[in-house]
Amino acid sequence: MAVSWCGWLLPVSACDLVLGALLQRSAWFLSLGWGSLLGCWLGGLLRLALLSSLVLSLDLVSSSGGRGRGWQRLLFAVCVCLLVPLYGSVRLLLSDTQALISIPGCWALLHALSAFAIIAGETLFPTDFEQLRPERPSAPGQTSDKDTAKATLGRLLSYSRPDAIPLSGAFIFLTLAVIGEMFGPYYTGRVIDVLSAHYDQQIFMTAISCMFLTSMGSSIAAGLRGGLFMLTLSRFVKRLRGQLFGSIVHQEIAFFESTRTGDITSRLSTDTTLMSRSVALNINVLLRSLVKTIGILSFMFSLSWQLTLLTLIETPLTAIIQKLYNQYHQKLLTQVQDSIAYSSELAAETVSGIRTVRSFAMEDKEFGLYQDRLMDTQKLKNKRDLIRAVYLLCLKHVQLLTQVLMLYFGQNLIQTGHMTSGRLIAFILYQMDLGRYVQTLVHIYSEMTHSVGAAEKVFEFLDRVPTVPTNGTRAPEMLSGHVQFIDVSFSYPSRPSVPVLKKVSFELRPGEITALVGASG
Repeated sequence: MAVSWCGWLLPVSACDLVLGALLQRSAWFLSLGWGSLLGCWLGGLLRLALLSSLVLSLDLVSSSGGRGRGWQRLLFAVCVCLLVPLYGSVRLLLSDTQALISIPGCWALLHALSAFAIIAGETLFPTDFEQLRPERPSAPGQTSDKDTAKATLGRLLSYSRPDAIPLSGAFIFLTLAVIGEMFGPYYTGRVIDVLSAHYDQQIFMTAISCMFLTSMGSSIAAGLRGGLFMLTLSRFVKRLRGQLFGSIVHQEIAFFESTRTGDITSRLSTDTTLMSRSVALNINVLLRSLVKTIGILSFMFSLSWQLTLLTLIETPLTAIIQKLYNQYHQKLLTQVQDSIAYSSELAAETVSGIRTVRSFAMEDKEFGLYQDRLMDTQKLKNKRDLIRAVYLLCLKHVQLLTQVLMLYFGQNLIQTGHMTSGRLIAFILYQMDLGRYVQTLVHIYSEMTHSVGAAEKVFEFLDRVPTVPTNGTRAPEMLSGHVQFIDVSFSYPSRPSVPVLKKVSFELRPGEITALVGASG
């Protein structure tokens, strides 16, 4: 194992040390200043690009036993190339100095520590990352789940074409509402600066008036946006349920024998609602969060780029926590919905067949079965709530840590004269909104994926062609009421191996009542 590690660590380390020495003596980098933050970042990125090419080459020429370590080599390259620039950026947040590490032999020490950390991590937590790669389609014509989801989402959006006018109006009012909301914290900071410094009546009234007008306009636009989206939601649900019910009632009788009643009613009620939420609600929230995230970042950079870089640390952590939560939450949500559907199906079957249940005195047994289904649902809900509690706890800790660090660095900027108290308060207000909207972006993507799964089930019923068409137009000129069956055999589609009728022949004459008597089932 040590030989295999040395086989790629030594070449990569030696190559990086040579590149660093050449860059330090380069005339171009001497003009930028190798010890400056800009020169350090440019040199680190250039070294990272060259080392990444070397890493990919080593991964391609390595034997089958050495494959799968490309991620370790790439991580090592990132550490040795970007740790020093990151250190300089963090140090610049704490003070105005841009002096970087100048200890003799620091580069060799950095390589040794990075190699030790990666080797220790692989030894303590061995993981075959090749197994985590998504599987590719086995056949050339086979499509992946992602392509199927995109196609389903595109078809889902095509169903909202009749609502193009209200949707366009809703998107316009959404943009206006978001723009008005983004100016609120900015003018709040302006008002605080006016009150804390030399008071100026004209500047104060201007800031108050602008804040009032933007808030009022944003509220009106938000109300119109919500009303148009709700109108689109109701129209979409009505249109979709009508088409789905029309497709279901024209299916052959065998379809209803093989498909549970609970599944059909679930498609008509739950799944159509989820599909409508993708168009009317999820896209509304997605666009609102995306536009506001971009606008908030712009305002934050204009207020303080140092604090903005610090705040961006929270964004990937929040996204990772939200993504992990979505994976477990969606699985549990599907299990809860299936459990509720099973309970509803059992209750419907018991109520519809209450005469049979009463005749066999099976009331207590049916009650016990229903209680077991309810208990299974309750266990799944408890597990779902526990995971949500852990998720919220982790999220709050990340937000609290970011706010504490931001306040600490913010007071340093105020003391050095780089920021005012009002601008810091405005920045804090923007930062609180930024984390929430990033969390919403990750969550809404999972919601849209889940609604696409529900749409696939609905489209399956919509696209189903009945095996026995019911749209025939031929009819006899005269009906006498005389029907004759000769050698009729029949079995239910759910039990094709159990014959119900075997070559039965009988005749139905007008004016007579004929009964077909046999064993039940």
